[in-house]
Amino acid sequence: MQTLTSKILDARERVIEMAPIDRRMRLDRLAYFPPTNADEVATVRPLADPSGVPVVETMPASIKLTGLAEKQLLARVGYPTKLAQALPSQNVMMDVNWLLQNTTRERMGMLRLVHGDEARAVLGSQYQPLDDLELLSILGDILPGAEVRYHSFGEVSTHMTVTMPETETELPYRAAISSPDTVRRGLHIMNSEVGMRAITIEGIVWRDVCSNVMPAVGFGGTDNSGIGTTTDSAGRIYIRTDRRGRALQGGKQGGWRFIHRGDPNALRTFVRDAVEDSKMEFEGLLGQWRQSMDKIVGNATDAIAAVSKAERLTADDLAKVLVGYGEERAESGERWADSVLGIANAFTRAAIGYTDPEERYAIQVAGRQALVHLN
Repeated sequence: MQTLTSKILDARERVIEMAPIDRRMRLDRLAYFPPTNADEVATVRPLADPSGVPVVETMPASIKLTGLAEKQLLARVGYPTKLAQALPSQNVMMDVNWLLQNTTRERMGMLRLVHGDEARAVLGSQYQPLDDLELLSILGDILPGAEVRYHSFGEVSTHMTVTMPETETELPYRAAISSPDTVRRGLHIMNSEVGMRAITIEGIVWRDVCSNVMPAVGFGGTDNSGIGTTTDSAGRIYIRTDRRGRALQGGKQGGWRFIHRGDPNALRTFVRDAVEDSKMEFEGLLGQWRQSMDKIVGNATDAIAAVSKAERLTADDLAKVLVGYGEERAESGERWADSVLGIANAFTRAAIGYTDPEERYAIQVAGRQALVHLN
């Protein structure tokens, strides 16, 4: 287990190693060169203006595009990625460059550069990026002593789960199981340095026995259709949609969300308020835990399949959740595993095995929603 302070140091080292820098420039001053074989990556090259002066003198002569940056560039000119993958590269180069020169005049864009000559993202010029280091530094001030249970500085998004050491709660399992368990209040924090999701902070329940996470996504929702909203006393709206596969487009939402507009004071206020509000989420979710411990499911396999279908999981996901169910039976006993909470924990156990943080989070959300579908 690591501390939040240690992860802030990791984030600082990552910034030093990547040397990120943002360059804003007119998109029609870029020339696009798609890869011609599997070993190459797409590039863009800054063009000179009619006087022969480079648009940005400090720009490298050629800039490599990550897969995400290339998709974002194509999207900015309305060129379908599937079409780019199907046509010969020469055709794609001519099409995209014509669009850059004729449909983006005077339109500004922003390139997020790392390592000197690599673009992580191609974004709108008004986008205000929030680096992980800035967000984690604020959390470090607000959450002294927080313990990091999971973290991933991904290429597309960052996920981090932290718990508070003073919030241990013992839950006797009454009808479901005779021995107590320990859970902790925590937070799950999400961010994207490349514009793929808003800053999100949500409350979670952390279960010590299996090191898995139950997020409070959708707490307070009004139905099971995948969308729920509620408004807190301060007028902030809590929104969720559980459609799998949309997180990278900013469609999957949970917890308290914030679009950074460049105001550091507004960001700090948001983080502080979201952390405080998560305490209420924890109490509500803990109540659902207690309720779900005593409700036994008649056929656990059918229940898992039904929840997986409702949450639009794949067949491979379902197979992993069934393995998680078997682990739950071995760890906690048959009666506990067949409770609604045990079924939910089969999903969150399975989530631990996912290396992609967005996929891991999607399975955790499905486990949370099992409490909705089965209660």
